[in-house]
Amino acid sequence: METITEVVSKQTGEQRFTGLILVLFAVGGLALAAVGIYGVVSLLVTQRDQELAVRIALGATRGTALWLVLKQSLGMSAVGAVAGLAGAWSAQKLLAQVLFGISAVDPLTFAGAAFFLMVIAATSSVIPGLRVVGIDPAKTLREG
Repeated sequence: METITEVVSKQTGEQRFTGLILVLFAVGGLALAAVGIYGVVSLLVTQRDQELAVRIALGATRGTALWLVLKQSLGMSAVGAVAGLAGAWSAQKLLAQVLFGISAVDPLTFAGAAFFLMVIAATSSVIPGLRVVGIDPAKTLREG
């Protein structure tokens, strides 16, 4: 005699374990992506300090300079999101084995994942982008 919970647990145990492993790898990958985006944008801001200082000295608002940094990082992130969506589309047969309740090609899930990743990319880009707001044009141009 077994309860229905035990029967279901035995039958879905392997799929749940596979799903848990996939979630852990996804969270790790998301953390690595966020740190990587932060590092790349931070390097780009450091390399463009003088250019941004000149723009601010010539009358650009700090918000405009911040938007330049965010636009560049979001453009790179959009290319990455498109490549990721293409990879997910090509791996749909493998994913279908571990998904329950949704289709492997659910457009809402694809759109939601891409939007979520773009939000993570924007959040990772804002932190080094805020350094642009604190640039002192005279000091930066003197040091360069």
